[in-house]
Amino acid sequence: MLALAASSAVALMLSACATTTVSPSGLTPGAGSSAEVVLPAAPKVLARFDGLHQEERPLCRDCYVNVDTQTAVGDHQVVQQVASELLVYTKPSDTDLTAGAAPQLLSLRTEAEILGFGDVIGQHALNARLLYDAASRRYVISDMSEDAVYVAVSATEDATGPWYVWHQDLPHNGIDEPKLTVTTDKIIVGSYGVWWVLQKADVLAATSSPMTPRVSVIDTGIDTYGSDDWAATSTGTPDAHLVRTLYKSTRGYGMDGLAVLTVTGTPAENNLHVARTNLTFTHPQNPPISAPQPNAWHGVGIGAIKADVYSAVWADDRLWVALVDSCTSPGATPPTPTAPATITAAATGGAAVVTCIRLAQIDTAGTAPVLLRDLDLGIAGTYLLLPAIDLDPTGSVSVVASATSPTRYPSVVAAQLNRAGHASPWVTIREGTHARDADLTDGQNYCWFGDYAAISTDPSNPHRFWLGSQVADPDPNAPGHWITAFGVVDVAPSRLVEARPRSIRR
Repeated sequence: MLALAASSAVALMLSACATTTVSPSGLTPGAGSSAEVVLPAAPKVLARFDGLHQEERPLCRDCYVNVDTQTAVGDHQVVQQVASELLVYTKPSDTDLTAGAAPQLLSLRTEAEILGFGDVIGQHALNARLLYDAASRRYVISDMSEDAVYVAVSATEDATGPWYVWHQDLPHNGIDEPKLTVTTDKIIVGSYGVWWVLQKADVLAATSSPMTPRVSVIDTGIDTYGSDDWAATSTGTPDAHLVRTLYKSTRGYGMDGLAVLTVTGTPAENNLHVARTNLTFTHPQNPPISAPQPNAWHGVGIGAIKADVYSAVWADDRLWVALVDSCTSPGATPPTPTAPATITAAATGGAAVVTCIRLAQIDTAGTAPVLLRDLDLGIAGTYLLLPAIDLDPTGSVSVVASATSPTRYPSVVAAQLNRAGHASPWVTIREGTHARDADLTDGQNYCWFGDYAAISTDPSNPHRFWLGSQVADPDPNAPGHWITAFGVVDVAPSRLVEARPRSIRR
């Protein structure tokens, strides 16, 4: 566990795997860095707009429903996946965005209609993943029903038009939150150790549903103390990287590190190969704790405080992974990793324990992945949840997250981290005004929060990101209900060339 270094705008501490020095801003430069520290500027917010409101669609009128916010940006459209709904917007011009214009809604329909199993409450989709494949100019969705896993691909770059669907029947509901990755030659979907690899060329050549691409199955297995898998989107290469967290066997809680699974080959060539590398964190990840919110009986729901990987992205031989960690506020000695029940203010010398974002950067260029650094990113006195990340061409990481505290309602915030691990100040995309809480009649004592947030690079401007998450509906007639809040931000290109550790061969 890492103590957060204080700063007026942001708190950050890098894992101390080498001698570190503290810059005048209070931020810690990357381990082994000899380059001049150039702190990135805060993201510039161009536009803010609401997405779907819970009350707008009947399938979403349940406080316990997963919001599962996703977004994918194409050349002409912006697509959002919220709970079981797919929203397609026109993409504003640069001039309109600079003027703060919001995108205009073109289409709203249930994902169930696209996947072909009807608008049935018992089978509506709640754990979708959505992305835009810039190489083919297609949108891709992965999801599940009660007894099948699905991949849907738009017929063209127009997401309001036809979609073609592949599905695999399951003997039981054993796949939760099916993850999705697209490479130059394959599409991979799966979870809990089982992955279906689809030949991408076959998928793109489809003209009707159900699609019948060549498919192979890989079973990566689940460790006794393993967690869910996550697929990282590989852009511009044939290789895919799948990531899972690893429990510490002697503790049974928290995470020791990551397992990286590199997938090569294709179904067409019948040469799929999976290579696994286990990586150990410099500081074990500690279990995230319940995040408070003002004027509420309950903290933020469990979808936002899992120990799994929340987001992962790959580019230019660098794999970034985002999780949630427990950290101490500035000014305290980091507590010894211990059980969640005993991580208290007393155990940290009087400082409150908060949740923060754990980021890991992995080099995938060599014969086996190597952990370059892992760090905690946070805001003093604030709980950060639901991180989602994406990369610009310079290797800088854009981060969106939810922020909450005893005095701050759940809000949506964003920041930038450059390739060497230096953080910008945070900016607010949407400040919450109400608690996400309600008195339910179904035996649940909180509203679900999560399971993840949304971020997407704009293919027309790789330094622009569309991002969002959920906040509570300010409507007094809809207590505890959610709305989705989105923003568009520009980030300045990183001016810092990464100083790579000498032990890493290029």
